[in-house]
Amino acid sequence: MLKIRVLSCLLLASVFSEGWASTTTDLVIEGTARVKIGHEKAGKNIPSSVLMEKEGNRLTIKGDNRDPDRWYDVTLSAKQLSGVKTITLKDQASLTAKGYSLKQAVLNTSTSGTVDLNGDLDFKAINQSGSGKVRIHWLKGKDVSIEVNSGQLILAGKVDTVRLKVYKMADVNARHLTAKRIWVYSEEEGFAKVNPSKNFFVFSHGVSAVEAYTKPEFRSILSYDRSSVIYPNPKPRTYQLRNRKLKRELRV
Repeated sequence: MLKIRVLSCLLLASVFSEGWASTTTDLVIEGTARVKIGHEKAGKNIPSSVLMEKEGNRLTIKGDNRDPDRWYDVTLSAKQLSGVKTITLKDQASLTAKGYSLKQAVLNTSTSGTVDLNGDLDFKAINQSGSGKVRIHWLKGKDVSIEVNSGQLILAGKVDTVRLKVYKMADVNARHLTAKRIWVYSEEEGFAKVNPSKNFFVFSHGVSAVEAYTKPEFRSILSYDRSSVIYPNPKPRTYQLRNRKLKRELRV
């Protein structure tokens, strides 16, 4: 195991220049580290109390969490971390990314901090168990599995299939995530907003609520206990019956 205590920006920059980060497939952020991924050069604003740990293809960034009210900012390059397949956040860690591209990646977050990702983001799985707020824009891909146990998740983008599980008091706002097919399982006090275009499947119970903002072509809904599923009513259609003497409009 290679452990590097970052003592200066120069040391971190030299490590990144040797391609250290380019081999990273697993990115782990812990403690009170606040990581920013963008087009800036890596190695800016690195506090001396940040621990960088490299083991195989895993890069761990840990901020000293002895003082939970103090944050440690770390700037990384989106280009050098383009091969990341798994992102994990723990403790009070936060992550912000702009212009970031990922392909078939997995996001695991149990943090009370915030996650704000913008770019060309292809996630195959999103697992959220922390109390923090997660925002992802623009989410794409064919099939994404999402499980939220706590906190708030906000999604925007376009995918083929979404499999969503909402538990406890989790809040999922996927109103601006267009999906051809959406499966939703909700329980306890979970709440979800979704946007299905073709197929909509729901199994809800407890006092959970699921709200659809479009009327899908096909829907299958099972709602138990005091749970609720809301979707738009079909718009009235107008039919005209004509013959030589009769012209009538029927609204159904």
